[in-house]
Amino acid sequence: MERIGPYKVTGEIGRGGMGVVLRGVDPAIGRQVAIKVILFRDVTDSKEREMMRTRLFREAHAAGILSHPGIVTVYYVGEEGETAFIAMEFVDGPTLQKLLSAPQPPGREVLRRVLWQTAVALDYAHSKGIIHRDIKPANIMLDENGSVKICDFGIAKGLFEQSSLTQAGTSLGTPTYMSPQQIQAEAVDHRTDQYSLGVVAYQLLTGQTPYQGDRMPTLVYHIVNDPPPPAHTVNPALSPGVNEVLQKVLAKDPAARYASCSEFVGALLEKWDADPAAVPQRKADPPTSTMHWGSPPDPSREPAAREIGRMKTAILPIPEQPEPETRRTTRGKSKLLVGGLAAAVVLLGLGIGGWYVYTRVLNAPKPIADVKPEVKPPQPPPNPPPATPSTPPNTETNPPTVPPVAAALAIDGFTVEPQTVSSGTAATLKWSVKNAAEVTIEPGIGVVGASGTRSVSPQQATTYTLTAKGANGASKSETVTVQVAASPPAIQEFSASRTEIEPGQAVVFHWKVSGAEEVSIDQGIGKVQPQGSQAVFPTASKTYVLVAKGPGGSVNKSIPVTVTANGPAKIVRFSADPSTIGAGEMAVLRWEVKNASEVRIEPDVGVVEAQGVCKVSPQTTTKFKLFAVTEKGTFFKEVQVKVKK
Repeated sequence: MERIGPYKVTGEIGRGGMGVVLRGVDPAIGRQVAIKVILFRDVTDSKEREMMRTRLFREAHAAGILSHPGIVTVYYVGEEGETAFIAMEFVDGPTLQKLLSAPQPPGREVLRRVLWQTAVALDYAHSKGIIHRDIKPANIMLDENGSVKICDFGIAKGLFEQSSLTQAGTSLGTPTYMSPQQIQAEAVDHRTDQYSLGVVAYQLLTGQTPYQGDRMPTLVYHIVNDPPPPAHTVNPALSPGVNEVLQKVLAKDPAARYASCSEFVGALLEKWDADPAAVPQRKADPPTSTMHWGSPPDPSREPAAREIGRMKTAILPIPEQPEPETRRTTRGKSKLLVGGLAAAVVLLGLGIGGWYVYTRVLNAPKPIADVKPEVKPPQPPPNPPPATPSTPPNTETNPPTVPPVAAALAIDGFTVEPQTVSSGTAATLKWSVKNAAEVTIEPGIGVVGASGTRSVSPQQATTYTLTAKGANGASKSETVTVQVAASPPAIQEFSASRTEIEPGQAVVFHWKVSGAEEVSIDQGIGKVQPQGSQAVFPTASKTYVLVAKGPGGSVNKSIPVTVTANGPAKIVRFSADPSTIGAGEMAVLRWEVKNASEVRIEPDVGVVEAQGVCKVSPQTTTKFKLFAVTEKGTFFKEVQVKVKK
């Protein structure tokens, strides 16, 4: 694949069972992009195919109406035949999940910045009416400057939407980070993202998520029913104040949580900063490697948008968790014996590591932006934070008190070509919409991208309605109509038993016609049924034409029959039965002639086949003469039909 949409493909970033993420460039402005592609031709299940399309377009619509330095920017979404794709910002950096698995974990200042920038970006999305619903370390990326970029809005939901990707009794997201309401498929609001961010914060400070389970039902039960283990018992270096904040954000009742994500993180940082000895804890370090947090990013290590493997399943495998609580408590005493020494070593390492991160990540030179000026990401509250942490610092990068006015919803075009088709042939719908949270086309299509094309083959005249909905509840619609012209009849069969005969020999025609209101065969046969057969006895060469007429027009097919005389003309028979009739009664004439170029019966009958029958009803006694015409002359034979008085 060299191109997709307006983009030139320069390489492949990642591949999964349902699609691929490509690296590309916009040739018009030279901007690098990551292109998430779904190849629908590889998906045989229609329901799965529609779910994937809906999720892809939902991601584009949700992220597309958001413009924030902490959220991956979506540039374009479209469809080309059996392919749907999103072009998005290329983030050349690792995910938070990748950093947490590194031999040297992120330092205190890095975690403070990650939590604060994530909170500010989420509050902005919530102010626009968008809930992410899948906040976790794998969806929090860091660019080359160490700034947060939230990605994967594939299951995001608008606050004003009534429909979603979930069915009754099902949920979407990553279970370990889901709120009790989301995991039970209940209605959720912005506080479900706040809960998920609370789980991330708990993991960053304790080294483990608050709930573990070897099986899905066990994990779900703990999330729905049990309070999280006190953070300061999991990591003794944390204070009860930090635990109080985490308990509040992880409350079962959404009303008991904070008003916003930044209010939660502000309160957490205030309590955490009050304990300078409280450091992030790691439960199990992997083997040492040469990678160190703070090193310049390796473009090949964690390219942007590497979440293609998550496209197929709505609930992902639970990440491997550290050892269970029962095993941990048996080792508590030994941990306390070495706690003092470990704390001193960790503090020394954090001091050095924090300085290294600060100088290498925060102070790293910034590249020139592609098309827009650099926007400084929000920074966490200073150390120590203000006395009222529930109010984030009033800086220019904080979310505004009043959300900005949303861009106007617009349908740039909705057309169909051609406007009239024959039954069974296709027309192409083409559309372009701006600033919509969701775009649908009905009947029979559903959720689509903001722009694209789609082939349709209606069996009857159909009006298609494109509906565009904005995040604020506004909607617009346009319609186009595809007219279906009636199809002409179809002659499925018209054949002859033979096409070369001697005069008077039989030819049997067979035919079958569909979609016709009237079927006829000329040369004296006349109207016939749509399917049938009939014998004829031509005395001269003729062309028989079958004509089928219907609402969509008429069609015909012809068969020539060649008649060749190979001997002298002969009237084999000519008779009347009965030869005597009463007034008003009928007699039947029968005849057979060989090798005549024309046969006729007079009076009143006219030209006939070389062989046949004919009913007559003369009013008086009549002599009927059969004439056989040949190249050498004409000869005849007569029969009399007597009419009794």
